[in-house]
Amino acid sequence: MFTGIVEETGTVTRTDRRGDVLVARIEAGKILETMPQGGSIAVNGCCLTAVEVGRRHFVCDLTEETLARTAFEEVDPRLVGLARTLGCGPMAAFRRVPQPTFSVLRERLFTQWRELVAEKSVGHFLYEGYGSTKKPHWVHALADAVWEGEGSQASFCASLRQWLKAAEENTETLRRSERALARLSLDLDSHSWLSPVSPTLERLLAYGWSDDPALRVSRRKWLERLGAASLVPELLAFWKRNVQRLVPDPGHSGGTDYKSCADWAKALWEMNQPSCKELLHQWSVVHHRRRNLWRALRAKGLPCDLGR
Repeated sequence: MFTGIVEETGTVTRTDRRGDVLVARIEAGKILETMPQGGSIAVNGCCLTAVEVGRRHFVCDLTEETLARTAFEEVDPRLVGLARTLGCGPMAAFRRVPQPTFSVLRERLFTQWRELVAEKSVGHFLYEGYGSTKKPHWVHALADAVWEGEGSQASFCASLRQWLKAAEENTETLRRSERALARLSLDLDSHSWLSPVSPTLERLLAYGWSDDPALRVSRRKWLERLGAASLVPELLAFWKRNVQRLVPDPGHSGGTDYKSCADWAKALWEMNQPSCKELLHQWSVVHHRRRNLWRALRAKGLPCDLGR
């Protein structure tokens, strides 16, 4: 939510293409004094996130949808009008809605924003096993913590632990939670702690995402503020316990392509060799006739003579 008042004029000094994202560098002055990295700013009336903030400039990532509705790819340099938010992000704007007259409206706006952030972060699915109330996944807990403000770090970390515990109660719940678990691992900088243990699992978790850069910056900023990095050892232990339950069953492959089975088996081998050996032994009994399966496993460097 913005003031609507153009406070100063900025200059677009550079634009670069990075895949389907346009990176714009904008020089500005006074408006930068109170703008944090990851903060929101209106540029020519368009809401953007400052993914980088310097003394005299900030950088924004513009997605294809934003570019289709704006003129940021026109010839540089050019002037743009800059306006700031009503506070430090959407929470401040929500809290400025007068109470108690508009308290219902305020709560409704927050609920809709919360659902939108969760869906854009992970995708739309309902997970009812988290807590006494129906909270789909950890991004909802993150939004709640942002809403609560200062002092919510302990409750947020407790909510994460509770969600992780509920996610592994059974295989069906674990599979439904897979994308949310992947998003959490990636947002907690999986390259620094998961890749050294299992580069295969990190690759599998990162596959197929099309994430909004501004939303990603905001999530990771709040995870850092709320001390979620302290849960990394617990998250790593979670994956070691549960990777085997996510390995696809070769009997359900629907054909002769077992690449996914081999990839997940390789991830299991990297995370928990005893469990992988046990699984391969089971496959040697049940799926010994699936020659393409064993070719795929050998191509991953896995032992294929366990009990065969």
